[in-house]
Amino acid sequence: GKTGSIIKQLRLADSYKYHLYASADGYDSVSKLNKFYKPNRDVDTIVEQITLTKPVPIAIPKPGKDAVCGSIMLKLTVTDSVTRERLNNVDVRLHQRLNNMNYDSRRIDSNGTLNYRLERNQMYFIEVIRPKYKTRYDTITATECALGRDITVSKEVKLVRNDTFDIVIQFGFDSANVTMDAQKSLEILVAYMKDSSTDHVRLIAHADCRGDSLYNKRLSNKRADSVFHYLLRKGIYADRIDTFYGVGEAYQKIECCNCNSRPPGEKTKKTKKQISDDLKKDEKACTGSVPCQEKDHYQNRRMQFILIRQET
Repeated sequence: GKTGSIIKQLRLADSYKYHLYASADGYDSVSKLNKFYKPNRDVDTIVEQITLTKPVPIAIPKPGKDAVCGSIMLKLTVTDSVTRERLNNVDVRLHQRLNNMNYDSRRIDSNGTLNYRLERNQMYFIEVIRPKYKTRYDTITATECALGRDITVSKEVKLVRNDTFDIVIQFGFDSANVTMDAQKSLEILVAYMKDSSTDHVRLIAHADCRGDSLYNKRLSNKRADSVFHYLLRKGIYADRIDTFYGVGEAYQKIECCNCNSRPPGEKTKKTKKQISDDLKKDEKACTGSVPCQEKDHYQNRRMQFILIRQET
C-alpha cells in the first residue's frame, strides 16, 4: 500500500456484526461499533478504510492561580430517530474498556438529558438502553483543555424503535407511483394490519439525496400520499393510519456524497456542460470517500412504518 498504510485482509462471516478497533503509537485510536457486513451477489470483497490522526497537542499551562485545565462535562441527549423527540427513562452505561463488565450506570429521567463528568483523553464506550428501542452503542473521547474553566461536550444519540421497520419500495427516480414490486412489499403490511385489527401505523416516506432538497421533500410527501391511498384501497381504514408524511432526503439510511448527478440514462434538460459540472461536484464532494452506487441510492428511497400498538 501507500507509505504509512497497512492492508489487513480478514475473512468475514455473512450477516454478522463486527467491532473494528485500530490504534498505533502516536495516533488517536479509532473505534467503529456494530459494523454490519452483508456481501451481495456481485461483491465478495468489502473495503473498510480507517484513518488514524495524530492528537491535537494540548497547551501546557503556565504556573499561576488558574493554570489548570477545567473539567469536561458530557451533555448527552437521547432522541427518537424518527420523531426527534427527547426520550426519558433511558439507562446509560459508560464503559472505560470495551466488553468490561465494570461500568458507570446512569439514568435519564424527565429532562431527557444526562450530564456526566469525563476524564480527559479517556475513550468511553457508551451503551444506551430503553424498553421498546434497539440498544445503541457509541464512543466518545474528550481531549479539550480550557485553562481555568469547564467545558461542555454535547452529544446526541438516536434510538430506533423495535416496532419500526423499513420496506424498501422501488419508487422510480423522480416518481411517486406505487409499482407492482412495491405492491408485493406492501402486502406484508396489509396482511399484518388485517391480522392485528387494533394496531395503528405511521407512514414516513424518504427520498435519496439527488436533486434540490425542497423538491425532494415534496416528492417524499407525494410518495407517502400514494402509499396511504394504496392502503385505503386494500381495506385499511383511514383512522388506523395515524399520520403520513415525507422527510425528503433527511435521515438517509446510507450516507452518500455524490448527490449532484442523476442516474445514468435518466432524461434531463441540462446541457452537457451542466452535467459535466455536476460530475465534478460529486468528484470533489467524495474526495476520500467511496461514492454511492445506484443500489445505495435505491436503499434511501424507502418507506418507513412505525407500528403503534394499542393496549387491549
